[in-house]
Order: sequence, then C-alpha cells, then structure tokens
Amino acid sequence: MYKIMLVDDEVWVRRSLKEQIHWSALHAEFCCEAADGENAYRLAMDLRPDIIITDIKMPLMDGIEFMDALQRDLPHIKVIVISGYSEFEYVQKAMVRKATNYILKPIEEQALNESLSLAINEIWNTRLEREEKINLQMTLNQNLPALLEQYLNRIISDTGITGKQFLTLLTDLDIQFDRSSSFLIAVIHTHNYEQLLNTKFNNDDVLLNYSMNNIISKSGEGSTELLSARNIKNKNEHIVLLSCFSPASMHEGEEKSSPRELLHTILDNLRSYLGADASAGIGAAYERIENMTNSYVEATHALKQLRVRDARGVILYEEVRKKDKEPKDDIIGKIVEYMKSNFKEPITLETVAERFALNSSYLSRLFKQECGENFIDFLTRIRIEKASKLMLNPHLKTYEIAEIVGYENTNYFSKVFKKIIGLSPTEYREKFIQD
Repeated sequence: MYKIMLVDDEVWVRRSLKEQIHWSALHAEFCCEAADGENAYRLAMDLRPDIIITDIKMPLMDGIEFMDALQRDLPHIKVIVISGYSEFEYVQKAMVRKATNYILKPIEEQALNESLSLAINEIWNTRLEREEKINLQMTLNQNLPALLEQYLNRIISDTGITGKQFLTLLTDLDIQFDRSSSFLIAVIHTHNYEQLLNTKFNNDDVLLNYSMNNIISKSGEGSTELLSARNIKNKNEHIVLLSCFSPASMHEGEEKSSPRELLHTILDNLRSYLGADASAGIGAAYERIENMTNSYVEATHALKQLRVRDARGVILYEEVRKKDKEPKDDIIGKIVEYMKSNFKEPITLETVAERFALNSSYLSRLFKQECGENFIDFLTRIRIEKASKLMLNPHLKTYEIAEIVGYENTNYFSKVFKKIIGLSPTEYREKFIQD
C-alpha cells in the first residue's frame, strides 16, 4: 500500500481530498494530515509517507519551503502541489523542486487521481530499478570469484584487457583499489595441493580454491589492497595482485608494509589453517596494470629459482637478478647467441622462451626493445645471410641450401630470400658467381 499525506491549512480542502481519492483502486492508504508546512515536515520525518499532496500558501512554513526541506531530507517522497494560484512563478518553483504535478483549485477528481496514479507509477519504477540493482549486485557477488579469476588471468597472459578496463570492472563490482598506486604480482605455489585436495577437501577443488582465496584476502586486510585468484593454467598456483607499493618501497626495509612480510603472513596462515606447504615469488612493481604480465613472469622466474634450490619461502625477483648477476640484456645476448648457433633448427619464439624460462609475450617485447627488430625478422635475417654465403658455392643446390638454413619448403625459402636480398636465388647466383 502507498501511504498518502495531505497538507492544507483549510480543513474542508483536506476532507474533500480524502473523499475524492480512489484509495482502493490506487492501492493507497491515508497516512496523516497537517495544516502547515512545519507540522507536515515533522510528521513526514516520523511517518515517511510515499506521496504528499500539499498546498502552496500556508502559515509557519509555506509549500515551497516545505518542498525544499523534503528535497533535502526525504528526496524519495513524491509531491503533488495544489493551489489556487495559476501564476507561472508558482508553477515554476514547484517544478524546479521536482513536484510530480501541479493542480489548480477547485480540484477535479479525475485530475487528482491521474496525478496520484502518475506518482505511484514513478514510485513503482524506482522500486523496480532498485530491486534489479540489488539482484544484479547479488549475482555479481555470487560470480565475483569467477570474474576475478578470469580477469586476473587475462592480465598476466597479456590477452587484450587494458588496465582501464580492469579498473572499471573493479569499480562496477564495488571493489576499492587505489589507482594512484604501483602494482605487482606475487605467485603462490602450493607444493602439496593434490594431497590437500584428497585428504582434507574430499576432492572438492572448488572448495579448496575458495578456502585459499579467502585466507589470502583476509591476510591482507588492514595491510594493503589485494586481489587473488587461481592460475587457470596451473591449479597449484594462486595469483595475487597487490597495490600500494611503490618500486622504492621494495627496498626501504619497512617490514610492516613490505610485500615480503605480507606474503610471509599469507603463507603462515595457509599453513596454519589448511596445512598448505607453499612458497611465493614476487615480481617487480609497476605503475601500470598493463605491465602485470612482466611482473607475473618475474614472479614465476623467482619461484623457479626456489625450486632449483629445493627451498621454500618467499623470494623477490630483484633478489634473483642481483644474486645471479643476469640482467635482462644478458638474457637477450644469450638468446641471440643461441639463435646464431641453432638457426638451422625449427626454432620458434615459443620454444626459445621455454628454453630460457620466459613468457613468450614478454620475450617478444624484450627482444624488440633490445635488438630493434622482432624475433622472427631477426631469425630470418640470420638464415638468409647464411644462405647468401652458401649461394656462392656452385656445388650446392637451392633446395639443399634451404634445408641447411632451416627451411623445409624451397619455394617459401625463395620468396623470403628475394624479399630480403632483392634477388631470387637464381638471380643472385647468376650475378655474383659470374662476377
């Protein structure tokens, strides 16, 4: 039922309104009445009617002042104005204050009930929208773990989601994340995941994943903003996105706010509550979400160093770099030497990335940055340069040279050769062997 309040300084007007309103048809009920705006305001604050029918000219507080107070304190209430004044000034003031309608006295029954019907429809639509939003939020909350898992995995795999899109998703899900912070990725590897799954969770993988995410999230409360999700490519791993750490804070020794301390806390809680035997690698901090692929690769690289040493605990990528004295440009140097020595083999960006324990997308960007050309162009140039030297040997056939430099298809080799050199293999031989 919709509660209706009547406000007019004349008793007979209030009585007439009661008689003219189609209470039953409108599913409405009488709430209360007042003779002036001041008393009406107190009653409205106490009884919270859905609709108020009010006069403009009243003692103590007139209808305009009353509407101002309602708009300030009870903005959801629908107001219908009745008045004996038809001047534009009064109509304008009422409409500015979002009155549902303005009815002139003497009041016609049809106009009154049509105005009430309009107000009720507005209330109904507002309530419906609110219920839809609540239902949508409930659905989002139920699907939140799956959504976070999907988006965090897309961020670390560099599959087309931008930082803006990700942060917009967090806003839509009402997840607070400081956009001015730096970000980093930590990777938690659970060594006894299968044992936990079988012995403690009755092979319920969803429950184990939920439990781990819950412990990780609770461990960060009051310390930093973090999100966690399982790595869909490796169920033994959980990805943790941390905010609020600048690159400098990684080395300032503030144990209370450092990523290392937080990850130690997380591992301790996983061990205490679940019996999980886990280790963590921490990538470098970056200012842009788009760089989380790099941070993830660094975190997994750090973890691999722990496994090589058969160790447990928390390790930072920066520590691995310092200890191994292997900066990124040296890694590219080693890759270049490997390509020059093995160009005749069927090597690809993926096989080389795997050999050097790097993410292929990360290697592709790093290679272009260090060498000035992309991986496949560099490999092609090495092969064709070698082929051009072999072409000067008249005893070698074109198909043999193609196989020597790593091409199984002679026609494709010839097309690539001409694209790079500007001459076909035959033209090249005719030009340089005769000379």
